Amino acid sequence: MKKPILKEITLMNALLCFSVIMIHITSAPLGALERGSAFYALVFFVNKILCFSVPGFLFLSGFKLYNKYEDTKIDLKKFFLGRVLKIVIPYIFAVMVYFVFFLYLGWVEYADLPEYLFLGTLVAHFYYVIIAVQLYILFPFLKILFNKFPVAVLSASFVSTALFSGFIRFDYSDRFFGAYIFYFVLGMAFSRYDPVNKTKKFLPVSVIGFVVTLVIHFGCLYLASTEMLAYPMSDFFNVAYVTFAVAVIYGVFLKIKDKIPSVIKFADVVGGASYSIYLYHILVIFILQYGIYPRFAFSIQTKLLISTTVIFGGTIIYAYLAKKLRDILKQRKI
Repeated sequence: MKKPILKEITLMNALLCFSVIMIHITSAPLGALERGSAFYALVFFVNKILCFSVPGFLFLSGFKLYNKYEDTKIDLKKFFLGRVLKIVIPYIFAVMVYFVFFLYLGWVEYADLPEYLFLGTLVAHFYYVIIAVQLYILFPFLKILFNKFPVAVLSASFVSTALFSGFIRFDYSDRFFGAYIFYFVLGMAFSRYDPVNKTKKFLPVSVIGFVVTLVIHFGCLYLASTEMLAYPMSDFFNVAYVTFAVAVIYGVFLKIKDKIPSVIKFADVVGGASYSIYLYHILVIFILQYGIYPRFAFSIQTKLLISTTVIFGGTIIYAYLAKKLRDILKQRKI
């Protein structure tokens, strides 16, 4: 029997959406601030601690797909057509929007468009789509293997992610599914085994792991950023932090989901538009950063405040408008 998509998934989707926006809002200020200053430290930790965002989205993808197809035969034609319509076509359209914008600014050339499309190199955050598509292609085969050898598949995926995150590098390795597959399979495992409910110590242990890795990993990462410490294993330890972070976020939302109905409703609105928000929020950042801010003598702090207000405010308004449009279209179909 298919498991339902639970409220904690809705909450997590909204949180990840806002988290990835905050990462990108803080990226430019982080590069411009004086290293070692108090404000640099604040922006640094906000930016880096939210690094669970994209792995979290892959976790959700694995969870939702396995939840839907665990005991169901996959109609491959329907499955892949659905991914093309929901993921690939919106991505291609977004690439073209950014490309036209950059063409206007004189930053790109027509000859590079195929690379931008197939490798997701036009804007940094498009790498997620390239990885997700690879995992969608693998999912039907991965599901069969996971159903037969769950522990082996989960272990192998962890080894793959650890190796390709911390040790093995090549051109475009940041767009290779092997560096992220563990988070996808972890979502499948959570869907199948429900460890938070079935193992009482799971969430407390995860919280301890989260706190320990957060303090140690980001303490060392900050010292490395200020050239006070060498931290060559940062990518490897980041895998541990992200794993604990995703487990804790899922577990906490699982425990509080029935106590916050208004938040659930809001998260559902945001979640319904999360993919388009992900695709286009950086365009707004670019417009502010390269079109608006150069005309004014704003401080870095003021720019950060304006960007945060405009983008989060715009995101919420857009999410509600998108929800209203979906409701109207749904009524017309009826």
